Amino acid sequence: MYHIQRGNDGSAETMVFVHGAIGVHRQWLDQVNYFRQHINCIAVDLPGHGRSNELPAETVASFADSLYQWLRANVKPPIILVGHSMGGAVSLTLTINHAEMVDRLVLVGSGARLPVSDTLLASLKDGHFDAKFLDYAYSRATDRQFVEQAKNELMLQDAKLAYNDFAACQGYNVIKNLGGINVPTLVICGVDDMLTPVSLSEELRRGIPMAHLELIPEAGHMVMIERPEAVNQAITKFLQGEGAK
Repeated sequence: MYHIQRGNDGSAETMVFVHGAIGVHRQWLDQVNYFRQHINCIAVDLPGHGRSNELPAETVASFADSLYQWLRANVKPPIILVGHSMGGAVSLTLTINHAEMVDRLVLVGSGARLPVSDTLLASLKDGHFDAKFLDYAYSRATDRQFVEQAKNELMLQDAKLAYNDFAACQGYNVIKNLGGINVPTLVICGVDDMLTPVSLSEELRRGIPMAHLELIPEAGHMVMIERPEAVNQAITKFLQGEGAK
């Protein structure tokens, strides 16, 4: 599994960042470059994404198992696991199945379920990758030039991979498992997120016993890119023990 490692690899703690659907490790660079000053940071490309050569998994559970196997072989536990969107689902599933691996959990723009439009899935299955849905990934407060550049990069992704990822999201639901998660959890969501709305983050906060919800104004689904300083500050406070439920 391709990854980047930044910071002090002798650190007592390691943060592992997991991207979302049709994403890559680079989407976490603002966080990696910030936290590398004090913590060993790793950002991965999930199987089939970015520079990872493995075939993509077909379910969130399979992605989680692949990540777990890689972590078990390469990283000393327990870790701080940070996931965005589908990567949050992967991180949540890994924590449910292998709680001993995770010390703290950060879920960004994610949920215990990730419903996807049937129309979008059908279009992707037919090989059509319409950029319109990407308009919903960003807040209207985000610089338009930045949004267009990000959309152009995402449009380079293969429709088959996009279908694979979104179908995995559609088939994912761990609501019944939330009560068994016994690690401190930070849930972050952009107030303007239209792909994984605040209601899904509130569902996580209610269901996970040690969860705290942090809402970021003027940010959409790509909150860690749109408002990196606010996200970094929220994670820092969480790691320092502030904002406990």
